[in-house]
Amino acid sequence: MKQALTGASLLEGVGESGFAGPLFKLVLCGALPGSTLSPSDPAFYRFHHAQLISEHVERRFADLILAERCG
Repeated sequence: MKQALTGASLLEGVGESGFAGPLFKLVLCGALPGSTLSPSDPAFYRFHHAQLISEHVERRFADLILAERCG
């Protein structure tokens, strides 16, 4: 999982069940709270940032990083 954080090409993770799913959600400028950009404006689709897909995935990454630092 740590590779997915550091490697831009690894945007999907595979769980214990073998199911592959996205780890990141790409947030567009137009999707930001308070944005006044219209979907017809090309700037709406400009990449703003990426965030982990859920709190569960955030906890898994945090646990992995803590275990690596402590052990």
